[in-house]
Parts: sequence; structure tokens; C-alpha cells
Amino acid sequence: GHPVLFLSYDQSPAQCVRQMIAQVYEISVGQQREPMRLMSQKEQDRCVTFANWINGQPFEIIRCQREGVDRLIAYARRFIKRRANGKTPFIVLDHIGKVKPKNDKLSADRISGDVTVELKALADEVAASVLILNQRNGESGKRQNPRPIAKDLYGGENARADYDAVLTLYRPEKYKK
Repeated sequence: GHPVLFLSYDQSPAQCVRQMIAQVYEISVGQQREPMRLMSQKEQDRCVTFANWINGQPFEIIRCQREGVDRLIAYARRFIKRRANGKTPFIVLDHIGKVKPKNDKLSADRISGDVTVELKALADEVAASVLILNQRNGESGKRQNPRPIAKDLYGGENARADYDAVLTLYRPEKYKK
């Protein structure tokens, strides 16, 4: 019931919902693309039920492309104004490395810091929680041990200082291949 705004530089709203259905019901995105051929009636019904349920939630996905942090903050304020229901809003940014910087001459750690500081200020101002997703850089696949390290963050180790917390998810089975 908390208002959730998902700012996605990676996927469209439909792709995000398909991914959620895949995770909740284990109905692959490929199956969802060809429901008449690859899904049972029960699976089709689950997808429709989920889509109807999520459509009734205080939830919005915005597909971002070249927006800077100022535009993202405007999206968040507008969303909170429309969807305020007394519960803490949750704003998710996917992903920080694609936010258009105010000054593209800055280093990645400073760009990351600028975005993080602005979103933290927004969170404080509107009493929201903010989650900033950060995909790993490609260098991890070149290391002997691909486990996440601070250098994998957008902006590297110096960007860590601007975060309240950093959580890394690591799936060894993906990297053992």
C-alpha cells in the first residue's frame, strides 16, 4: 500500500511488469510474449490477475532515457503529490550510471555523488525512502574472483562515501559458467 515510483533507464513499464510476473509466478518473459502458444489458461489468468492487481496499486513506472536528476526529482514530487496516502513513499532509481549529469566533465564518482546527494535531499524533504540501483561494471568478469568489490560501483570506491548503505547481490552460479 505504500506509493512506489520506479524510475527505469533499462526497461519499459511493460517489461518491468513482465519481469515481476516471471519472478512471482515463474512464468518466463518468453512465455508471456506468446501466451496462446506457451502458457496454460491458469498461467494466463495469473498474469491478468497480477496486471489488474498492480494497476490498482499506488505504483508507477516511468521509462527514463536522458533525464538528469532535476527531472527525476520533478517526477518524484509529482508522483508523491498524486499518490500520497499517508504511507512512506518509496522511490527506486534503476540505474544511477545512466542519469544525465549536470556537468559531464565531472568524474564518475562526483556525478554519482551529485545524484545521490540530490536524491537524499528529496527523501528528507518529502519523507520518502530512496533506493538507487547500480549495475556492476564489466571489469568484474575479467577478475580471477568476480565477487563484488567497491570498485564495481558507478564512480568506484570514492562514490561509496555518498551512500547511507551499500548492499551487493552476488550469484556465484551465474559467474561459474
